[in-house]
Amino acid sequence: YGQKVEELAQFNRLTSNNLAESQIIKIRISNEILNKKNKELTLRKVENVKQPNIVKFIKPISGNISGNVITKFGEQTANGKSKGINIIANEGSAVESIASGKVVFAGKDVRFGNLLIVELADSNLFVAYAHLQDLIIQKGANIVQGQVIGHVGHTGDAQQSMLHFAIREGKLAVDPLKYVDINN
Repeated sequence: YGQKVEELAQFNRLTSNNLAESQIIKIRISNEILNKKNKELTLRKVENVKQPNIVKFIKPISGNISGNVITKFGEQTANGKSKGINIIANEGSAVESIASGKVVFAGKDVRFGNLLIVELADSNLFVAYAHLQDLIIQKGANIVQGQVIGHVGHTGDAQQSMLHFAIREGKLAVDPLKYVDINN
């Protein structure tokens, strides 16, 4: 920054002109230089930011399921506000993974019956598929988008054959329709 050792010693109230390696010191810098350095740093950070892979998620059940959503996200239910959506479908209908990822849970739950939770690849998203008829995928398995991961069932507290479909961004429940277009 064009400053002499003597100036730095005086500005930092040092009694000697000897500076040690890694010693923290204050320097005088003009706003013009500071703004230039900040701009360079910002540009470097922007260049180094990894752009997220844009993935188009598919529906968990094939066909037109828009009219089959019987419980919407945030809707009041007997168990409180729904943190996903409930989709009625024929028992045994194939349930497909909306995207590639890794199974982090595969087991039985009193409320959700056969439950599969998938952490989607390269994201902070977790997808839950509940009330499944069967658990054909085990915890730890890597799955690909479109892979059949189970079948629509009537397990847990489900009153009819359905899929409970939920997405979390980290620990925050979000409306699955924010990610999946069930009308196409």
